[in-house]
This record gives sequence, C-alpha cells and structure tokens, in this order.
Amino acid sequence: TTDEAAERIIASVGQLDITNDEYCKVIYKLVNLMVAHRDPVVRVRVVRAVGMIASIKNVPNAFVSPIGATLIPSLTDSEPTVRAEAARVLGTITQYTPTGLVNQENPIIANLIMAAAGDQDANVREAAAAALKSIKVVKNG
Repeated sequence: TTDEAAERIIASVGQLDITNDEYCKVIYKLVNLMVAHRDPVVRVRVVRAVGMIASIKNVPNAFVSPIGATLIPSLTDSEPTVRAEAARVLGTITQYTPTGLVNQENPIIANLIMAAAGDQDANVREAAAAALKSIKVVKNG
C-alpha cells in the first residue's frame, strides 16, 4: 500500500548517502504527513522509523533538530501508544546532537516535561520521564 511504501522510505532514508538539506527535503514533509495518518498503528510505526533513522551513526547532527520538531506534535496524539513511542524516540534522538547535550530551552525538553507531568496515561508519563532521564541537559551560558 501507499502507507507501507511511505514507511519504507522513511526507514531507508537513514541509509542513504545524502546531505543534511537533502535529508530534510526528502523526509520532513513525508513524516509530517504520516504522523497525521488516521491509523494509530501507522503513526506509531512512523515515529519508530524516525527514531531508527536518528540512531544510525552517520546521520548528520543538523538532521536531529528538524525531525525532533516534527515528532513533538505526536506527544499530544489522541492515541497513548503513539504518545509513548514519541516520548521514547525524542529521548533517544536528542543523544545524537554534536555534543550529546541538549540545551535546556530546547522545545523537546519542555514538551517531554509536560508529557511526563500531565499525560492521562501512566505509560506515556513513564516513557516521557525515562526520556528526560536519558537526555543530558545543559544550561545556557
């Protein structure tokens, strides 16, 4: 199906030898479309696929920020499994910044804090709290 083809494209992008700009052009719009898919199973798989891309060692550091921004809305998805997966992936991809550190003002941090503190689903709260623990946060200055 078209959905499966889109998921395969997202998952395979991390293995391509392309530049930061090309990464964003190839995947940013596709991820945005797929995380809004009506089927929560597709949304979970797309979020997971994005996490796999970021975990590939040669993914350019500049790629982490736009993809992280793409996944932030998934923290407020109507489906708890999507929210929990988004929290896990956001916790993982922030480890692939140039220094392995994330500025405390990064919007990913604020959104994970909100999910950890206020989500109605215990699994989502746990996933967001675990993600926050895995992120090395630094202060400005």
